[in-house]
Amino acid sequence: MKRSVIVGDIGGTNSTLALIVVSGKTFEINQVKKYRTIDHKDFAEIINDFYSLCMKSGHNVGEGVFAVAGRVDDNRVEMSNTSLVLDIKILSKKTHLKKIELINDFTAIAYSIESLPRKSLEVINQGSKHQYDSVKAIIGAGTGLGKAFLVKNGEKTDVMKSEGGHEDFAPCDDKEAKLEEFIKKKHNVEMVEWEDVLSGRGIESIYEFLTNNELTSAEISSRKKTDKYARLAFEMFYKFFARAAKNFALEVLSEGGMYLAGGIIEKNLDFDKTKFMKEFTKNERYSKYLSEIPIYAIIDYGASIYGLGNYIVNHK
Repeated sequence: MKRSVIVGDIGGTNSTLALIVVSGKTFEINQVKKYRTIDHKDFAEIINDFYSLCMKSGHNVGEGVFAVAGRVDDNRVEMSNTSLVLDIKILSKKTHLKKIELINDFTAIAYSIESLPRKSLEVINQGSKHQYDSVKAIIGAGTGLGKAFLVKNGEKTDVMKSEGGHEDFAPCDDKEAKLEEFIKKKHNVEMVEWEDVLSGRGIESIYEFLTNNELTSAEISSRKKTDKYARLAFEMFYKFFARAAKNFALEVLSEGGMYLAGGIIEKNLDFDKTKFMKEFTKNERYSKYLSEIPIYAIIDYGASIYGLGNYIVNHK
């Protein structure tokens, strides 16, 4: 018996909704629509618009599963980088969905990892420790910074969620210390978190620190070939990205692979892989161990939707 489920990848800037048709342990993605999250004050508006599209195409939908950028607490998420709040009780009243589940956005990406086709991945480091039973870790930068990791538990794979993007950023030289002080003043904060440098706004802060000029992250990206400071901003960004990934790899011993996710890396794959690996393997004791970890960039924007499909057929 087939059932239809509305799923969504809800980010601080954009949200992607899709219709998943489930049949046993398989699923099909029938419809996809992208929304600008920041244009909506109430997520129920987005659900109701997509629900109407599903009904017009002949799909009777009564349930939804949404992957959200933020910590799920008591069936509610206060999103990290927008004022939007998702509350299951409120959404059930304001929409036609009678059964709703919220999960962390990087939990959804993690559920896609073991089934992603090779064409959805770009190899950053081939490595040599690709063991099926090993831990796999995911770290990704977009509106914020997300982390998750997978652990084999017999025949089952468990996904461990994280809010590691909110860990403290630790500068390693005088220039980085000055950047940290610049961000503290810019955002009027006492502590700088990893996602204050590893995010779209992080790239903007780095560029402004270097130039005293303000540009959007998209504008900085578009100028990498003509503006040396745009290039330098992205070089610093990827140095920090490699360092954060290294720390995460050591925390969870991710011998099964490190997966780099998020819209920034997907749109900016022209970074120096040699410099990235130099920073990733910079460690007094575990440099060789780190060099053996396979590293992949996820270049499929639909990975979260695919992961939600896997989550539904295996866990619901």
